[in-house]
Amino acid sequence: MKRNAVFNIFENKMDRAWIVVVSSMALLFMTLGFVYSFGELYGPIMEDFNTTKSFVASVGAVQQSLTYFIAPIGSIMLEHMGHRRTVILGLILGLTGLVASSFVSYMHLMYVTFGLFGTGAAMIVNACINIVGMHFSNGNSSRAFAVVSVGIPSGTFALNILEAYIYHVYGWRKSLFIIAGIYLVISAISLISFTPPSSGAWGKEQSKNSIKPEHSKPDLLKYLRIFCHLKFILFELGIVLLGFSISFHYIDFVSVIDKMIHENSSGTVAVSVLSFSDLLALIALACLGNRLPKIRRYILPLVLLILNIPATILFSFEQNVYAVYAAASLSGVARGILLAAPFSLVLEIFGAEHGSECLTHTIMAIGIGSLTGPIALSLISERFTYRFEFITCAISSGVGALLFFMESCLTMNKPVKNEPARFTNKPPSYGAINEERNADHY
Repeated sequence: MKRNAVFNIFENKMDRAWIVVVSSMALLFMTLGFVYSFGELYGPIMEDFNTTKSFVASVGAVQQSLTYFIAPIGSIMLEHMGHRRTVILGLILGLTGLVASSFVSYMHLMYVTFGLFGTGAAMIVNACINIVGMHFSNGNSSRAFAVVSVGIPSGTFALNILEAYIYHVYGWRKSLFIIAGIYLVISAISLISFTPPSSGAWGKEQSKNSIKPEHSKPDLLKYLRIFCHLKFILFELGIVLLGFSISFHYIDFVSVIDKMIHENSSGTVAVSVLSFSDLLALIALACLGNRLPKIRRYILPLVLLILNIPATILFSFEQNVYAVYAAASLSGVARGILLAAPFSLVLEIFGAEHGSECLTHTIMAIGIGSLTGPIALSLISERFTYRFEFITCAISSGVGALLFFMESCLTMNKPVKNEPARFTNKPPSYGAINEERNADHY
């Protein structure tokens, strides 16, 4: 009774769905903030193990790609265990990976320890994206996903500064214990309000007049059937190239900028500028929401062509510190939009009835690009120069923009019979844990 009374206080002050959005944002703040600040570990690990550049890049690539690549496994766990239990399991794996990494004495074991963190992060990220999709399947998804994504650049910005300091003071091994403690506290607080719309105290009122579905096993083949649509394949291939083109931001970016500018702190400053610009772009995207329907449909190819490609080319030709920071700001704005917009777009294009599989494969597509990008770019930089890294990313952005335009043409020529996800009254198919709910509640 007391617990329900506490939740009712929140319900009277603000929409409960937005409290879940804030909880998801806090979880992504620490989870992806650590994943994307791996560049600060780049130098200490190379120095400690006296290893090669490509090895450290591959460790970061494994961690980052697992965060997205095993998304289908996370979705299956969501259907069987529920969102909160999945996040708790992911948190246990992530904390175990952080603590174990601090004791590693054989460098190849870092694939296991950082991979363990990436596996836990995959469960948390998938749960956060899917639970927001469930709450906002009938409208305002653009603003909701933008607010959730604010946690990524803000976490990257804060952890880059924090890690640069504590790695210098305590060393990278002891610092991982500090990060694990902060991670545990923030995640435990966020889990209090992490509930789907049709379960827990907040969902009781909503499900009173609902018709409960028949108990059946989750349909796992739906994750394969969605690939029967050509426009979905084009969209996901574009997401893969998108992930590839911005992968250099996280793994090798700090060391490359330091070499370009010949200053030890320039890489950290450039990453901070990039993350801050990313944050500002997401705040602007959250304020705009669904107010630009015509432009929103083409936002991915336009951002790739107008912002990401020029910024990437500017990195490859400029060695002036202010030009690099300007390019970092443009690239940060592009990254913020490119990582937030796909989730609301895929719901709008393919409908809320395919919400779970569309969101899951979009997460996985980013992971594929994150896996192949750092490894390929590190090999290119070792054989050639760092300029070829940026040129390769620019080419990847151009091809990705072309695929998004082709998908848009298919959608225009063959419009979907159903209304977009934000206008439908049919809830998304999120498996056994999702009860049918009143669409007019939101």
